[in-house]
Amino acid sequence: MKRIFLLLFAALLATGGFAAKKKKVAPAPLTPAEYEARGRQIVKDAISKLTLEEKLAQLQSGSIYIIEQASDEEGNLSIDSLRKYYPHGVGLMNIDFANSKTQERYCRQLNSLKKYNASLPHAVPILFIGEGLHGLMGNGATVFPQAISLGCSFDTAMVRKVYDATALEAHSRGIRMFFSPILDLAREPRFGRIEEMYSEDPYLCGMLGSQAVRSFQKMGSNGELYMAATLKHYMGHGQVEGGRNVAAYPGNYNDLLNNHALPFEMAIKAGTACVMPAYNDVCDIPVTVNKFLLQDVLRGKLGFKGAIISDQNAVDVVNTVNHIAPDLRAAAELAIAAGIDVDIIGAEGTYQMLKESVEEGRVSESLLDRSLENVFWVKYRLGLFDEDNPADIKFMQKVNNSAEHKQVAREAAQKTMVLLENDGILPLDGNKKLTIAVMGQNATELPYGGYTAEPKYPGVSILDGIKNYAQGKNIEVLYALGCQYSVTPGQWWGNNNNELQTKEVNDRLLQEAVEVAKKADVVVLCVGENESFCREAWGEIFHVGDRDDLHMLGYQDEFIEAIKKVGKPVVTMVTGGRPLLLNKAKENSNALVQCFYIGQEGGNAAADLLFGEKNFEGKLSVSMPRSTGSLPCYYNRKPNRFRSYIFEPTDVDEHCLYPFGYGKSYSTFEVSAPVASKKTYSQNEEVKVSCTVKNTSAVDGAEVVQLYIHDELSTCVRPVKEMRGFQKVQLKAGEEKTIDFTLSKNDLMYYDSTLNKVFEPGEFKIMVGNSSVNLKDCIIIME
Repeated sequence: MKRIFLLLFAALLATGGFAAKKKKVAPAPLTPAEYEARGRQIVKDAISKLTLEEKLAQLQSGSIYIIEQASDEEGNLSIDSLRKYYPHGVGLMNIDFANSKTQERYCRQLNSLKKYNASLPHAVPILFIGEGLHGLMGNGATVFPQAISLGCSFDTAMVRKVYDATALEAHSRGIRMFFSPILDLAREPRFGRIEEMYSEDPYLCGMLGSQAVRSFQKMGSNGELYMAATLKHYMGHGQVEGGRNVAAYPGNYNDLLNNHALPFEMAIKAGTACVMPAYNDVCDIPVTVNKFLLQDVLRGKLGFKGAIISDQNAVDVVNTVNHIAPDLRAAAELAIAAGIDVDIIGAEGTYQMLKESVEEGRVSESLLDRSLENVFWVKYRLGLFDEDNPADIKFMQKVNNSAEHKQVAREAAQKTMVLLENDGILPLDGNKKLTIAVMGQNATELPYGGYTAEPKYPGVSILDGIKNYAQGKNIEVLYALGCQYSVTPGQWWGNNNNELQTKEVNDRLLQEAVEVAKKADVVVLCVGENESFCREAWGEIFHVGDRDDLHMLGYQDEFIEAIKKVGKPVVTMVTGGRPLLLNKAKENSNALVQCFYIGQEGGNAAADLLFGEKNFEGKLSVSMPRSTGSLPCYYNRKPNRFRSYIFEPTDVDEHCLYPFGYGKSYSTFEVSAPVASKKTYSQNEEVKVSCTVKNTSAVDGAEVVQLYIHDELSTCVRPVKEMRGFQKVQLKAGEEKTIDFTLSKNDLMYYDSTLNKVFEPGEFKIMVGNSSVNLKDCIIIME
């Protein structure tokens, strides 16, 4: 028997009977050409198998509302409901349905939906979508500083860290696409969505947006994607008429291409996979159906080759709001013809109506196939056709809001706060006996800004951050509310309550605060806004988020003045999503800090800065206006906008209270005049410019050296200055470094009156400095 067993064993080995025990041999890596050919064939085969109904299902997102209706309390999905609503499958799904639920429930929902979709006859993998503006918008994810805060960092390396962490947390949940980054220009402070934008400056927006794309996508050598980035909102959306959400862009195509298109062009060169058009209309045509912008500009001039994804219900809006389509079906026909590949819907979508349009010959099925190819190619590059990774709750819990990511959030907050004024009161000396009074509604609240999951991760408020720092030291921390701008504290992005607190209540709070201030050595006032007053306005008319006035809400200006009269040093910290009028705060503060929305670790970061454990590095990514009526006040104005209003400073550089690129630190710096490597260049030569920056203080710190250009004589009117470079430099006390910049021909070109990009020889002014107004210059000649 032993002999027979050995013979059988030998036979099994010889015939591969134990093949399952053998080591798997990894396939040879594909060359770029092989990867492309394989993918195109997979995409072609997948499309060829689909019925017309199945094709349309792939070109429309699933509805988050239907998923909630189909889910039980545990997150299991009803197969009957899915068959009713999605008989032909789901192409894409925005996972907002998980925001107010547990991570376990989310996993069941996502995996149940995947399982159902895979059971269909011609199954195509679902592409799950998330929001990643300042961290993943998902339950338990890390909340980083909002985009307008990240812009103030002028720190591309730090921004990469933020978005690397965001991508990992999303990937752990099965998400493979982000509706981020937002590349709108923050040129309209009344607009509630300004908080979602990096900067008023096109170049800075493009640099930070490109970093987000690189972090999200992490492209492999053959173009494989880790995640798919979606640039939005293409374009003009940051400068809407009157600061009202989805209102028309009031400019012309020249301004659009010379300013608003630049960050998209830069991020497209970084390899972005998807673009989302804006709701607004440009020159009377909604971008959603604007063939010129979607085809001639986006795919033509800017060279975009990916998928175009509509904003939610934007196709419907062409009919229901803009009234340039007689019905929803006609709106869908216009959108697919213009190049919208995917219709992102709320409850119901319009692309299903294209079935009749194709059958009646009004829309060619080849248009659908073109869009399917764009979308399926993204899915292939994401690896969705090769593997199906279910959401893993253990891995999710390991990486989401990990200790490492919390540290990144704290570092980001440190680098984004901007010191506007300081008479020497800061930094506070944490080694001495000190009594600090912390006051204001935003002392205990920690507003995060839009696109944050609910319920919010509690985070560390400014009051708690100061208390954390004070532990074990001879520091006493007092608290008084002092001033309450909203009736209901702790308001959030999705509610409809914008009611301001009464003067009667605030008078009582102020009296209490004055008595507390008398006991303190220094007072820290935490003022500003929260998400109920600065946010995206949508849907019903009462869900508003735009403002017609930029004064401090309620009685906060009076609060600051009254506390200053107590006679104690006042440090004012302004939190919120938009530039506010800081005239009173400037007059009545010994130190003034612009915080914007600083994320979940903002309180700890604020304490680090106030006590000098870290130095301020932030620079304003937006100009701070003197009055609401002085808008617009962005720095790269045309030269004909030089006159002042009555009662306004006559110096044109004083039209803003604080200019773009401005920010102090505990260090002082000197930036030299720029020196070009030579006087005259041919247009195809790179321009080399250098300057020196010296830390003239006894404190280590970081300075942001900024480079601007101006075409001294041009065929079309050009801005007085345009940023074309910046570098953040860390310098020890007394240290000096040389900074080198390189300009190419493309940096000096612009779109002329014929909308062609041109280079015009002549003199160019090159300016360097540490803000948009504190500059030194030299002249070069381009032949």
